Amino acid sequence: MTKTKIDWFKAKREFLLNDSMSLKDVAEKYGLSYSKVKRISAKREWFKDKREVKKIISKSLLKESAINVIEKHKSDVKSWNKNRV
Repeated sequence: MTKTKIDWFKAKREFLLNDSMSLKDVAEKYGLSYSKVKRISAKREWFKDKREVKKIISKSLLKESAINVIEKHKSDVKSWNKNRV
């Protein structure tokens, strides 16, 4: 039996960035047993990394949303300042 070379970096990256992807999905996509993917992911702390990635993405989206709100209301602030004088 020939072993298929698995790009574990690619598999992990896909798992981390796809919120709905499970370890079973990874196993299925890469033709691996679920137990092997579960063992590797535990050893390499995939779930810890996934939580960290989610946190970073959430902060980034929150910051982007805040910037959009500020930019949207920039003209309102300018007109308020004109009326104060």
